[in-house]
Amino acid sequence: MKRKLRPPQRLWILLATLAVVVVGAKVAADVTQPGDEAVFQRTAAFRASQPRMLQSIPFQKTPRGLPNLHAKTCGACHVDIYKEWQLSTHAKALHGDPQFIAEVHKNNTGKQAGWVCMNCHTPLENQQKNLVVAIVDDTYGKPVTEPNPHYDAALEQEAITCATCHVRDGVVLGPFGDTKAPHPTKKWPDLQASSTCTQCHQANATLPNDSLMCAFTTGDEAQKASSQTCQECHMPAVTRPLMPGRKARPTRRHYFMGSLLPKTPQDAAAIDGVRHLFKQGLKVTMPTQAKRQGGQLVVDVVYENAHAGHLLPTGDPERFLRIDVDVIAMNGQRLLHKEVRIGTVYQWDPEPKKLADNRLKAKERRTLQVAMPDPGDDVTVHVKVTKGRISQANLRYHHLEDKVVGEQVVFDDKVVLH
Repeated sequence: MKRKLRPPQRLWILLATLAVVVVGAKVAADVTQPGDEAVFQRTAAFRASQPRMLQSIPFQKTPRGLPNLHAKTCGACHVDIYKEWQLSTHAKALHGDPQFIAEVHKNNTGKQAGWVCMNCHTPLENQQKNLVVAIVDDTYGKPVTEPNPHYDAALEQEAITCATCHVRDGVVLGPFGDTKAPHPTKKWPDLQASSTCTQCHQANATLPNDSLMCAFTTGDEAQKASSQTCQECHMPAVTRPLMPGRKARPTRRHYFMGSLLPKTPQDAAAIDGVRHLFKQGLKVTMPTQAKRQGGQLVVDVVYENAHAGHLLPTGDPERFLRIDVDVIAMNGQRLLHKEVRIGTVYQWDPEPKKLADNRLKAKERRTLQVAMPDPGDDVTVHVKVTKGRISQANLRYHHLEDKVVGEQVVFDDKVVLH
C-alpha cells in the first residue's frame, strides 16, 4: 500500500544544512581584516553629521545559519514573500529602473553627487562599492571616498532588498519575533511603523552647490492627513504560512505597490495581475445629467483623492495625473475638449525651484466643469484619467521611449447625457 507523504514540517532543518554546505562559497564580507574597522569608523562619523535621508544603513553581518544576505537565500524559505518582492519597486530601484539610471549616473570617482541618491536606492553599506567619509567645501558633488572592504556586488543589484529592513546586528528582525528558524530572530516593532518607510520617503532637501534636489515629502503629507501607517495601504494584510509546511499566520504582502504604474513595459502584465489588492487613490464620479440653461450645456465631473492618505500624486516631482474630458455629439463630432493636470511644476535651471503645486489632499474633492453652447441634442461625455511618471519630452531626452512606461490610462469611461 502506498503512503501519502506529509508536507515537510521541518524544511528549515534542510535549509540550515544547505547553509552549512554553501558557507564555504560565501562572500568574505564578514571576515574582518586589519584596517577595516577604521574605514567604518570614518564612515560612521561622516554619516552621523548628515541628515537622516543621507545616512546609509551601517554594514550588516550575515546572521548565523545563513550563507549570505541575498534575497534569493531568503526566498528559499519565504517563497511567496520573495516572489512579491521581485515585482516590487524596491527590487527594481536600481538596474530595474532605466529612468533612475539615466537621470542619476552613479559615479565612484568623486566627481558628482549621484552617491547621495544611492543611500536610498542601495541603502546598505554592504551594497556600496565606495564609502563616503567626507565632502569637500560642503559640496556633495565632491565626496571623499574609500573602497568598501565588504562590498557585495550581487547584493548591490538587489537594490532595496530583504536585509534593508530585516537584518540588524546579525539578527533577522520580524514584527512578531517568535518564528522558529535556522537563524537568530528578534521582534522589531518598527517594522509596523511608518518610520521604517520615511527614511527614504521623507527625503526633502535642496543641494544648491550640486544642482540636486530631493522632493519626497510623503512622510510629512501622511502624518498630517491620516493616522494609518504606510504598511496598512502599501503592504495589505494577509494570513498565510511564512514558509511551506508551516501554519498560516498574520503577515503582509511585500509588493510595496504605490501608483501601480509599471516602470518598464515588461512589468505591465504582472502588475495588472495584482491591481485587485490595491485601491487607486483617485476616484472619478461620472455626471448623471447635464444642466441646460440660457443656451448653455454645463457638465460636472467630480474627482477626489479618496484612498491615498497623502497628497496625490506624491513622491517624484515629475509624477502627474491628467484628466481629459471630451463632449461628443451623436454624429461622433467632438464638440469640446477640456484637460486638467494635477501635480507639481518645477524650474530646474539654474537651480531647482517649485513654481506650482495643485495636488489633491487626502479626501479632497474637486469638480471639473465643462460649459459650452447647447447643441440641443444628446451628448456623450468621455472621461479619461492618465497617470504619469515622466514627461514625453524627458523620455525623449533620456532616450527612454521604449524602455520606460512614461504614462498609463487608469480610468476610461463614457456616459450619454440627455
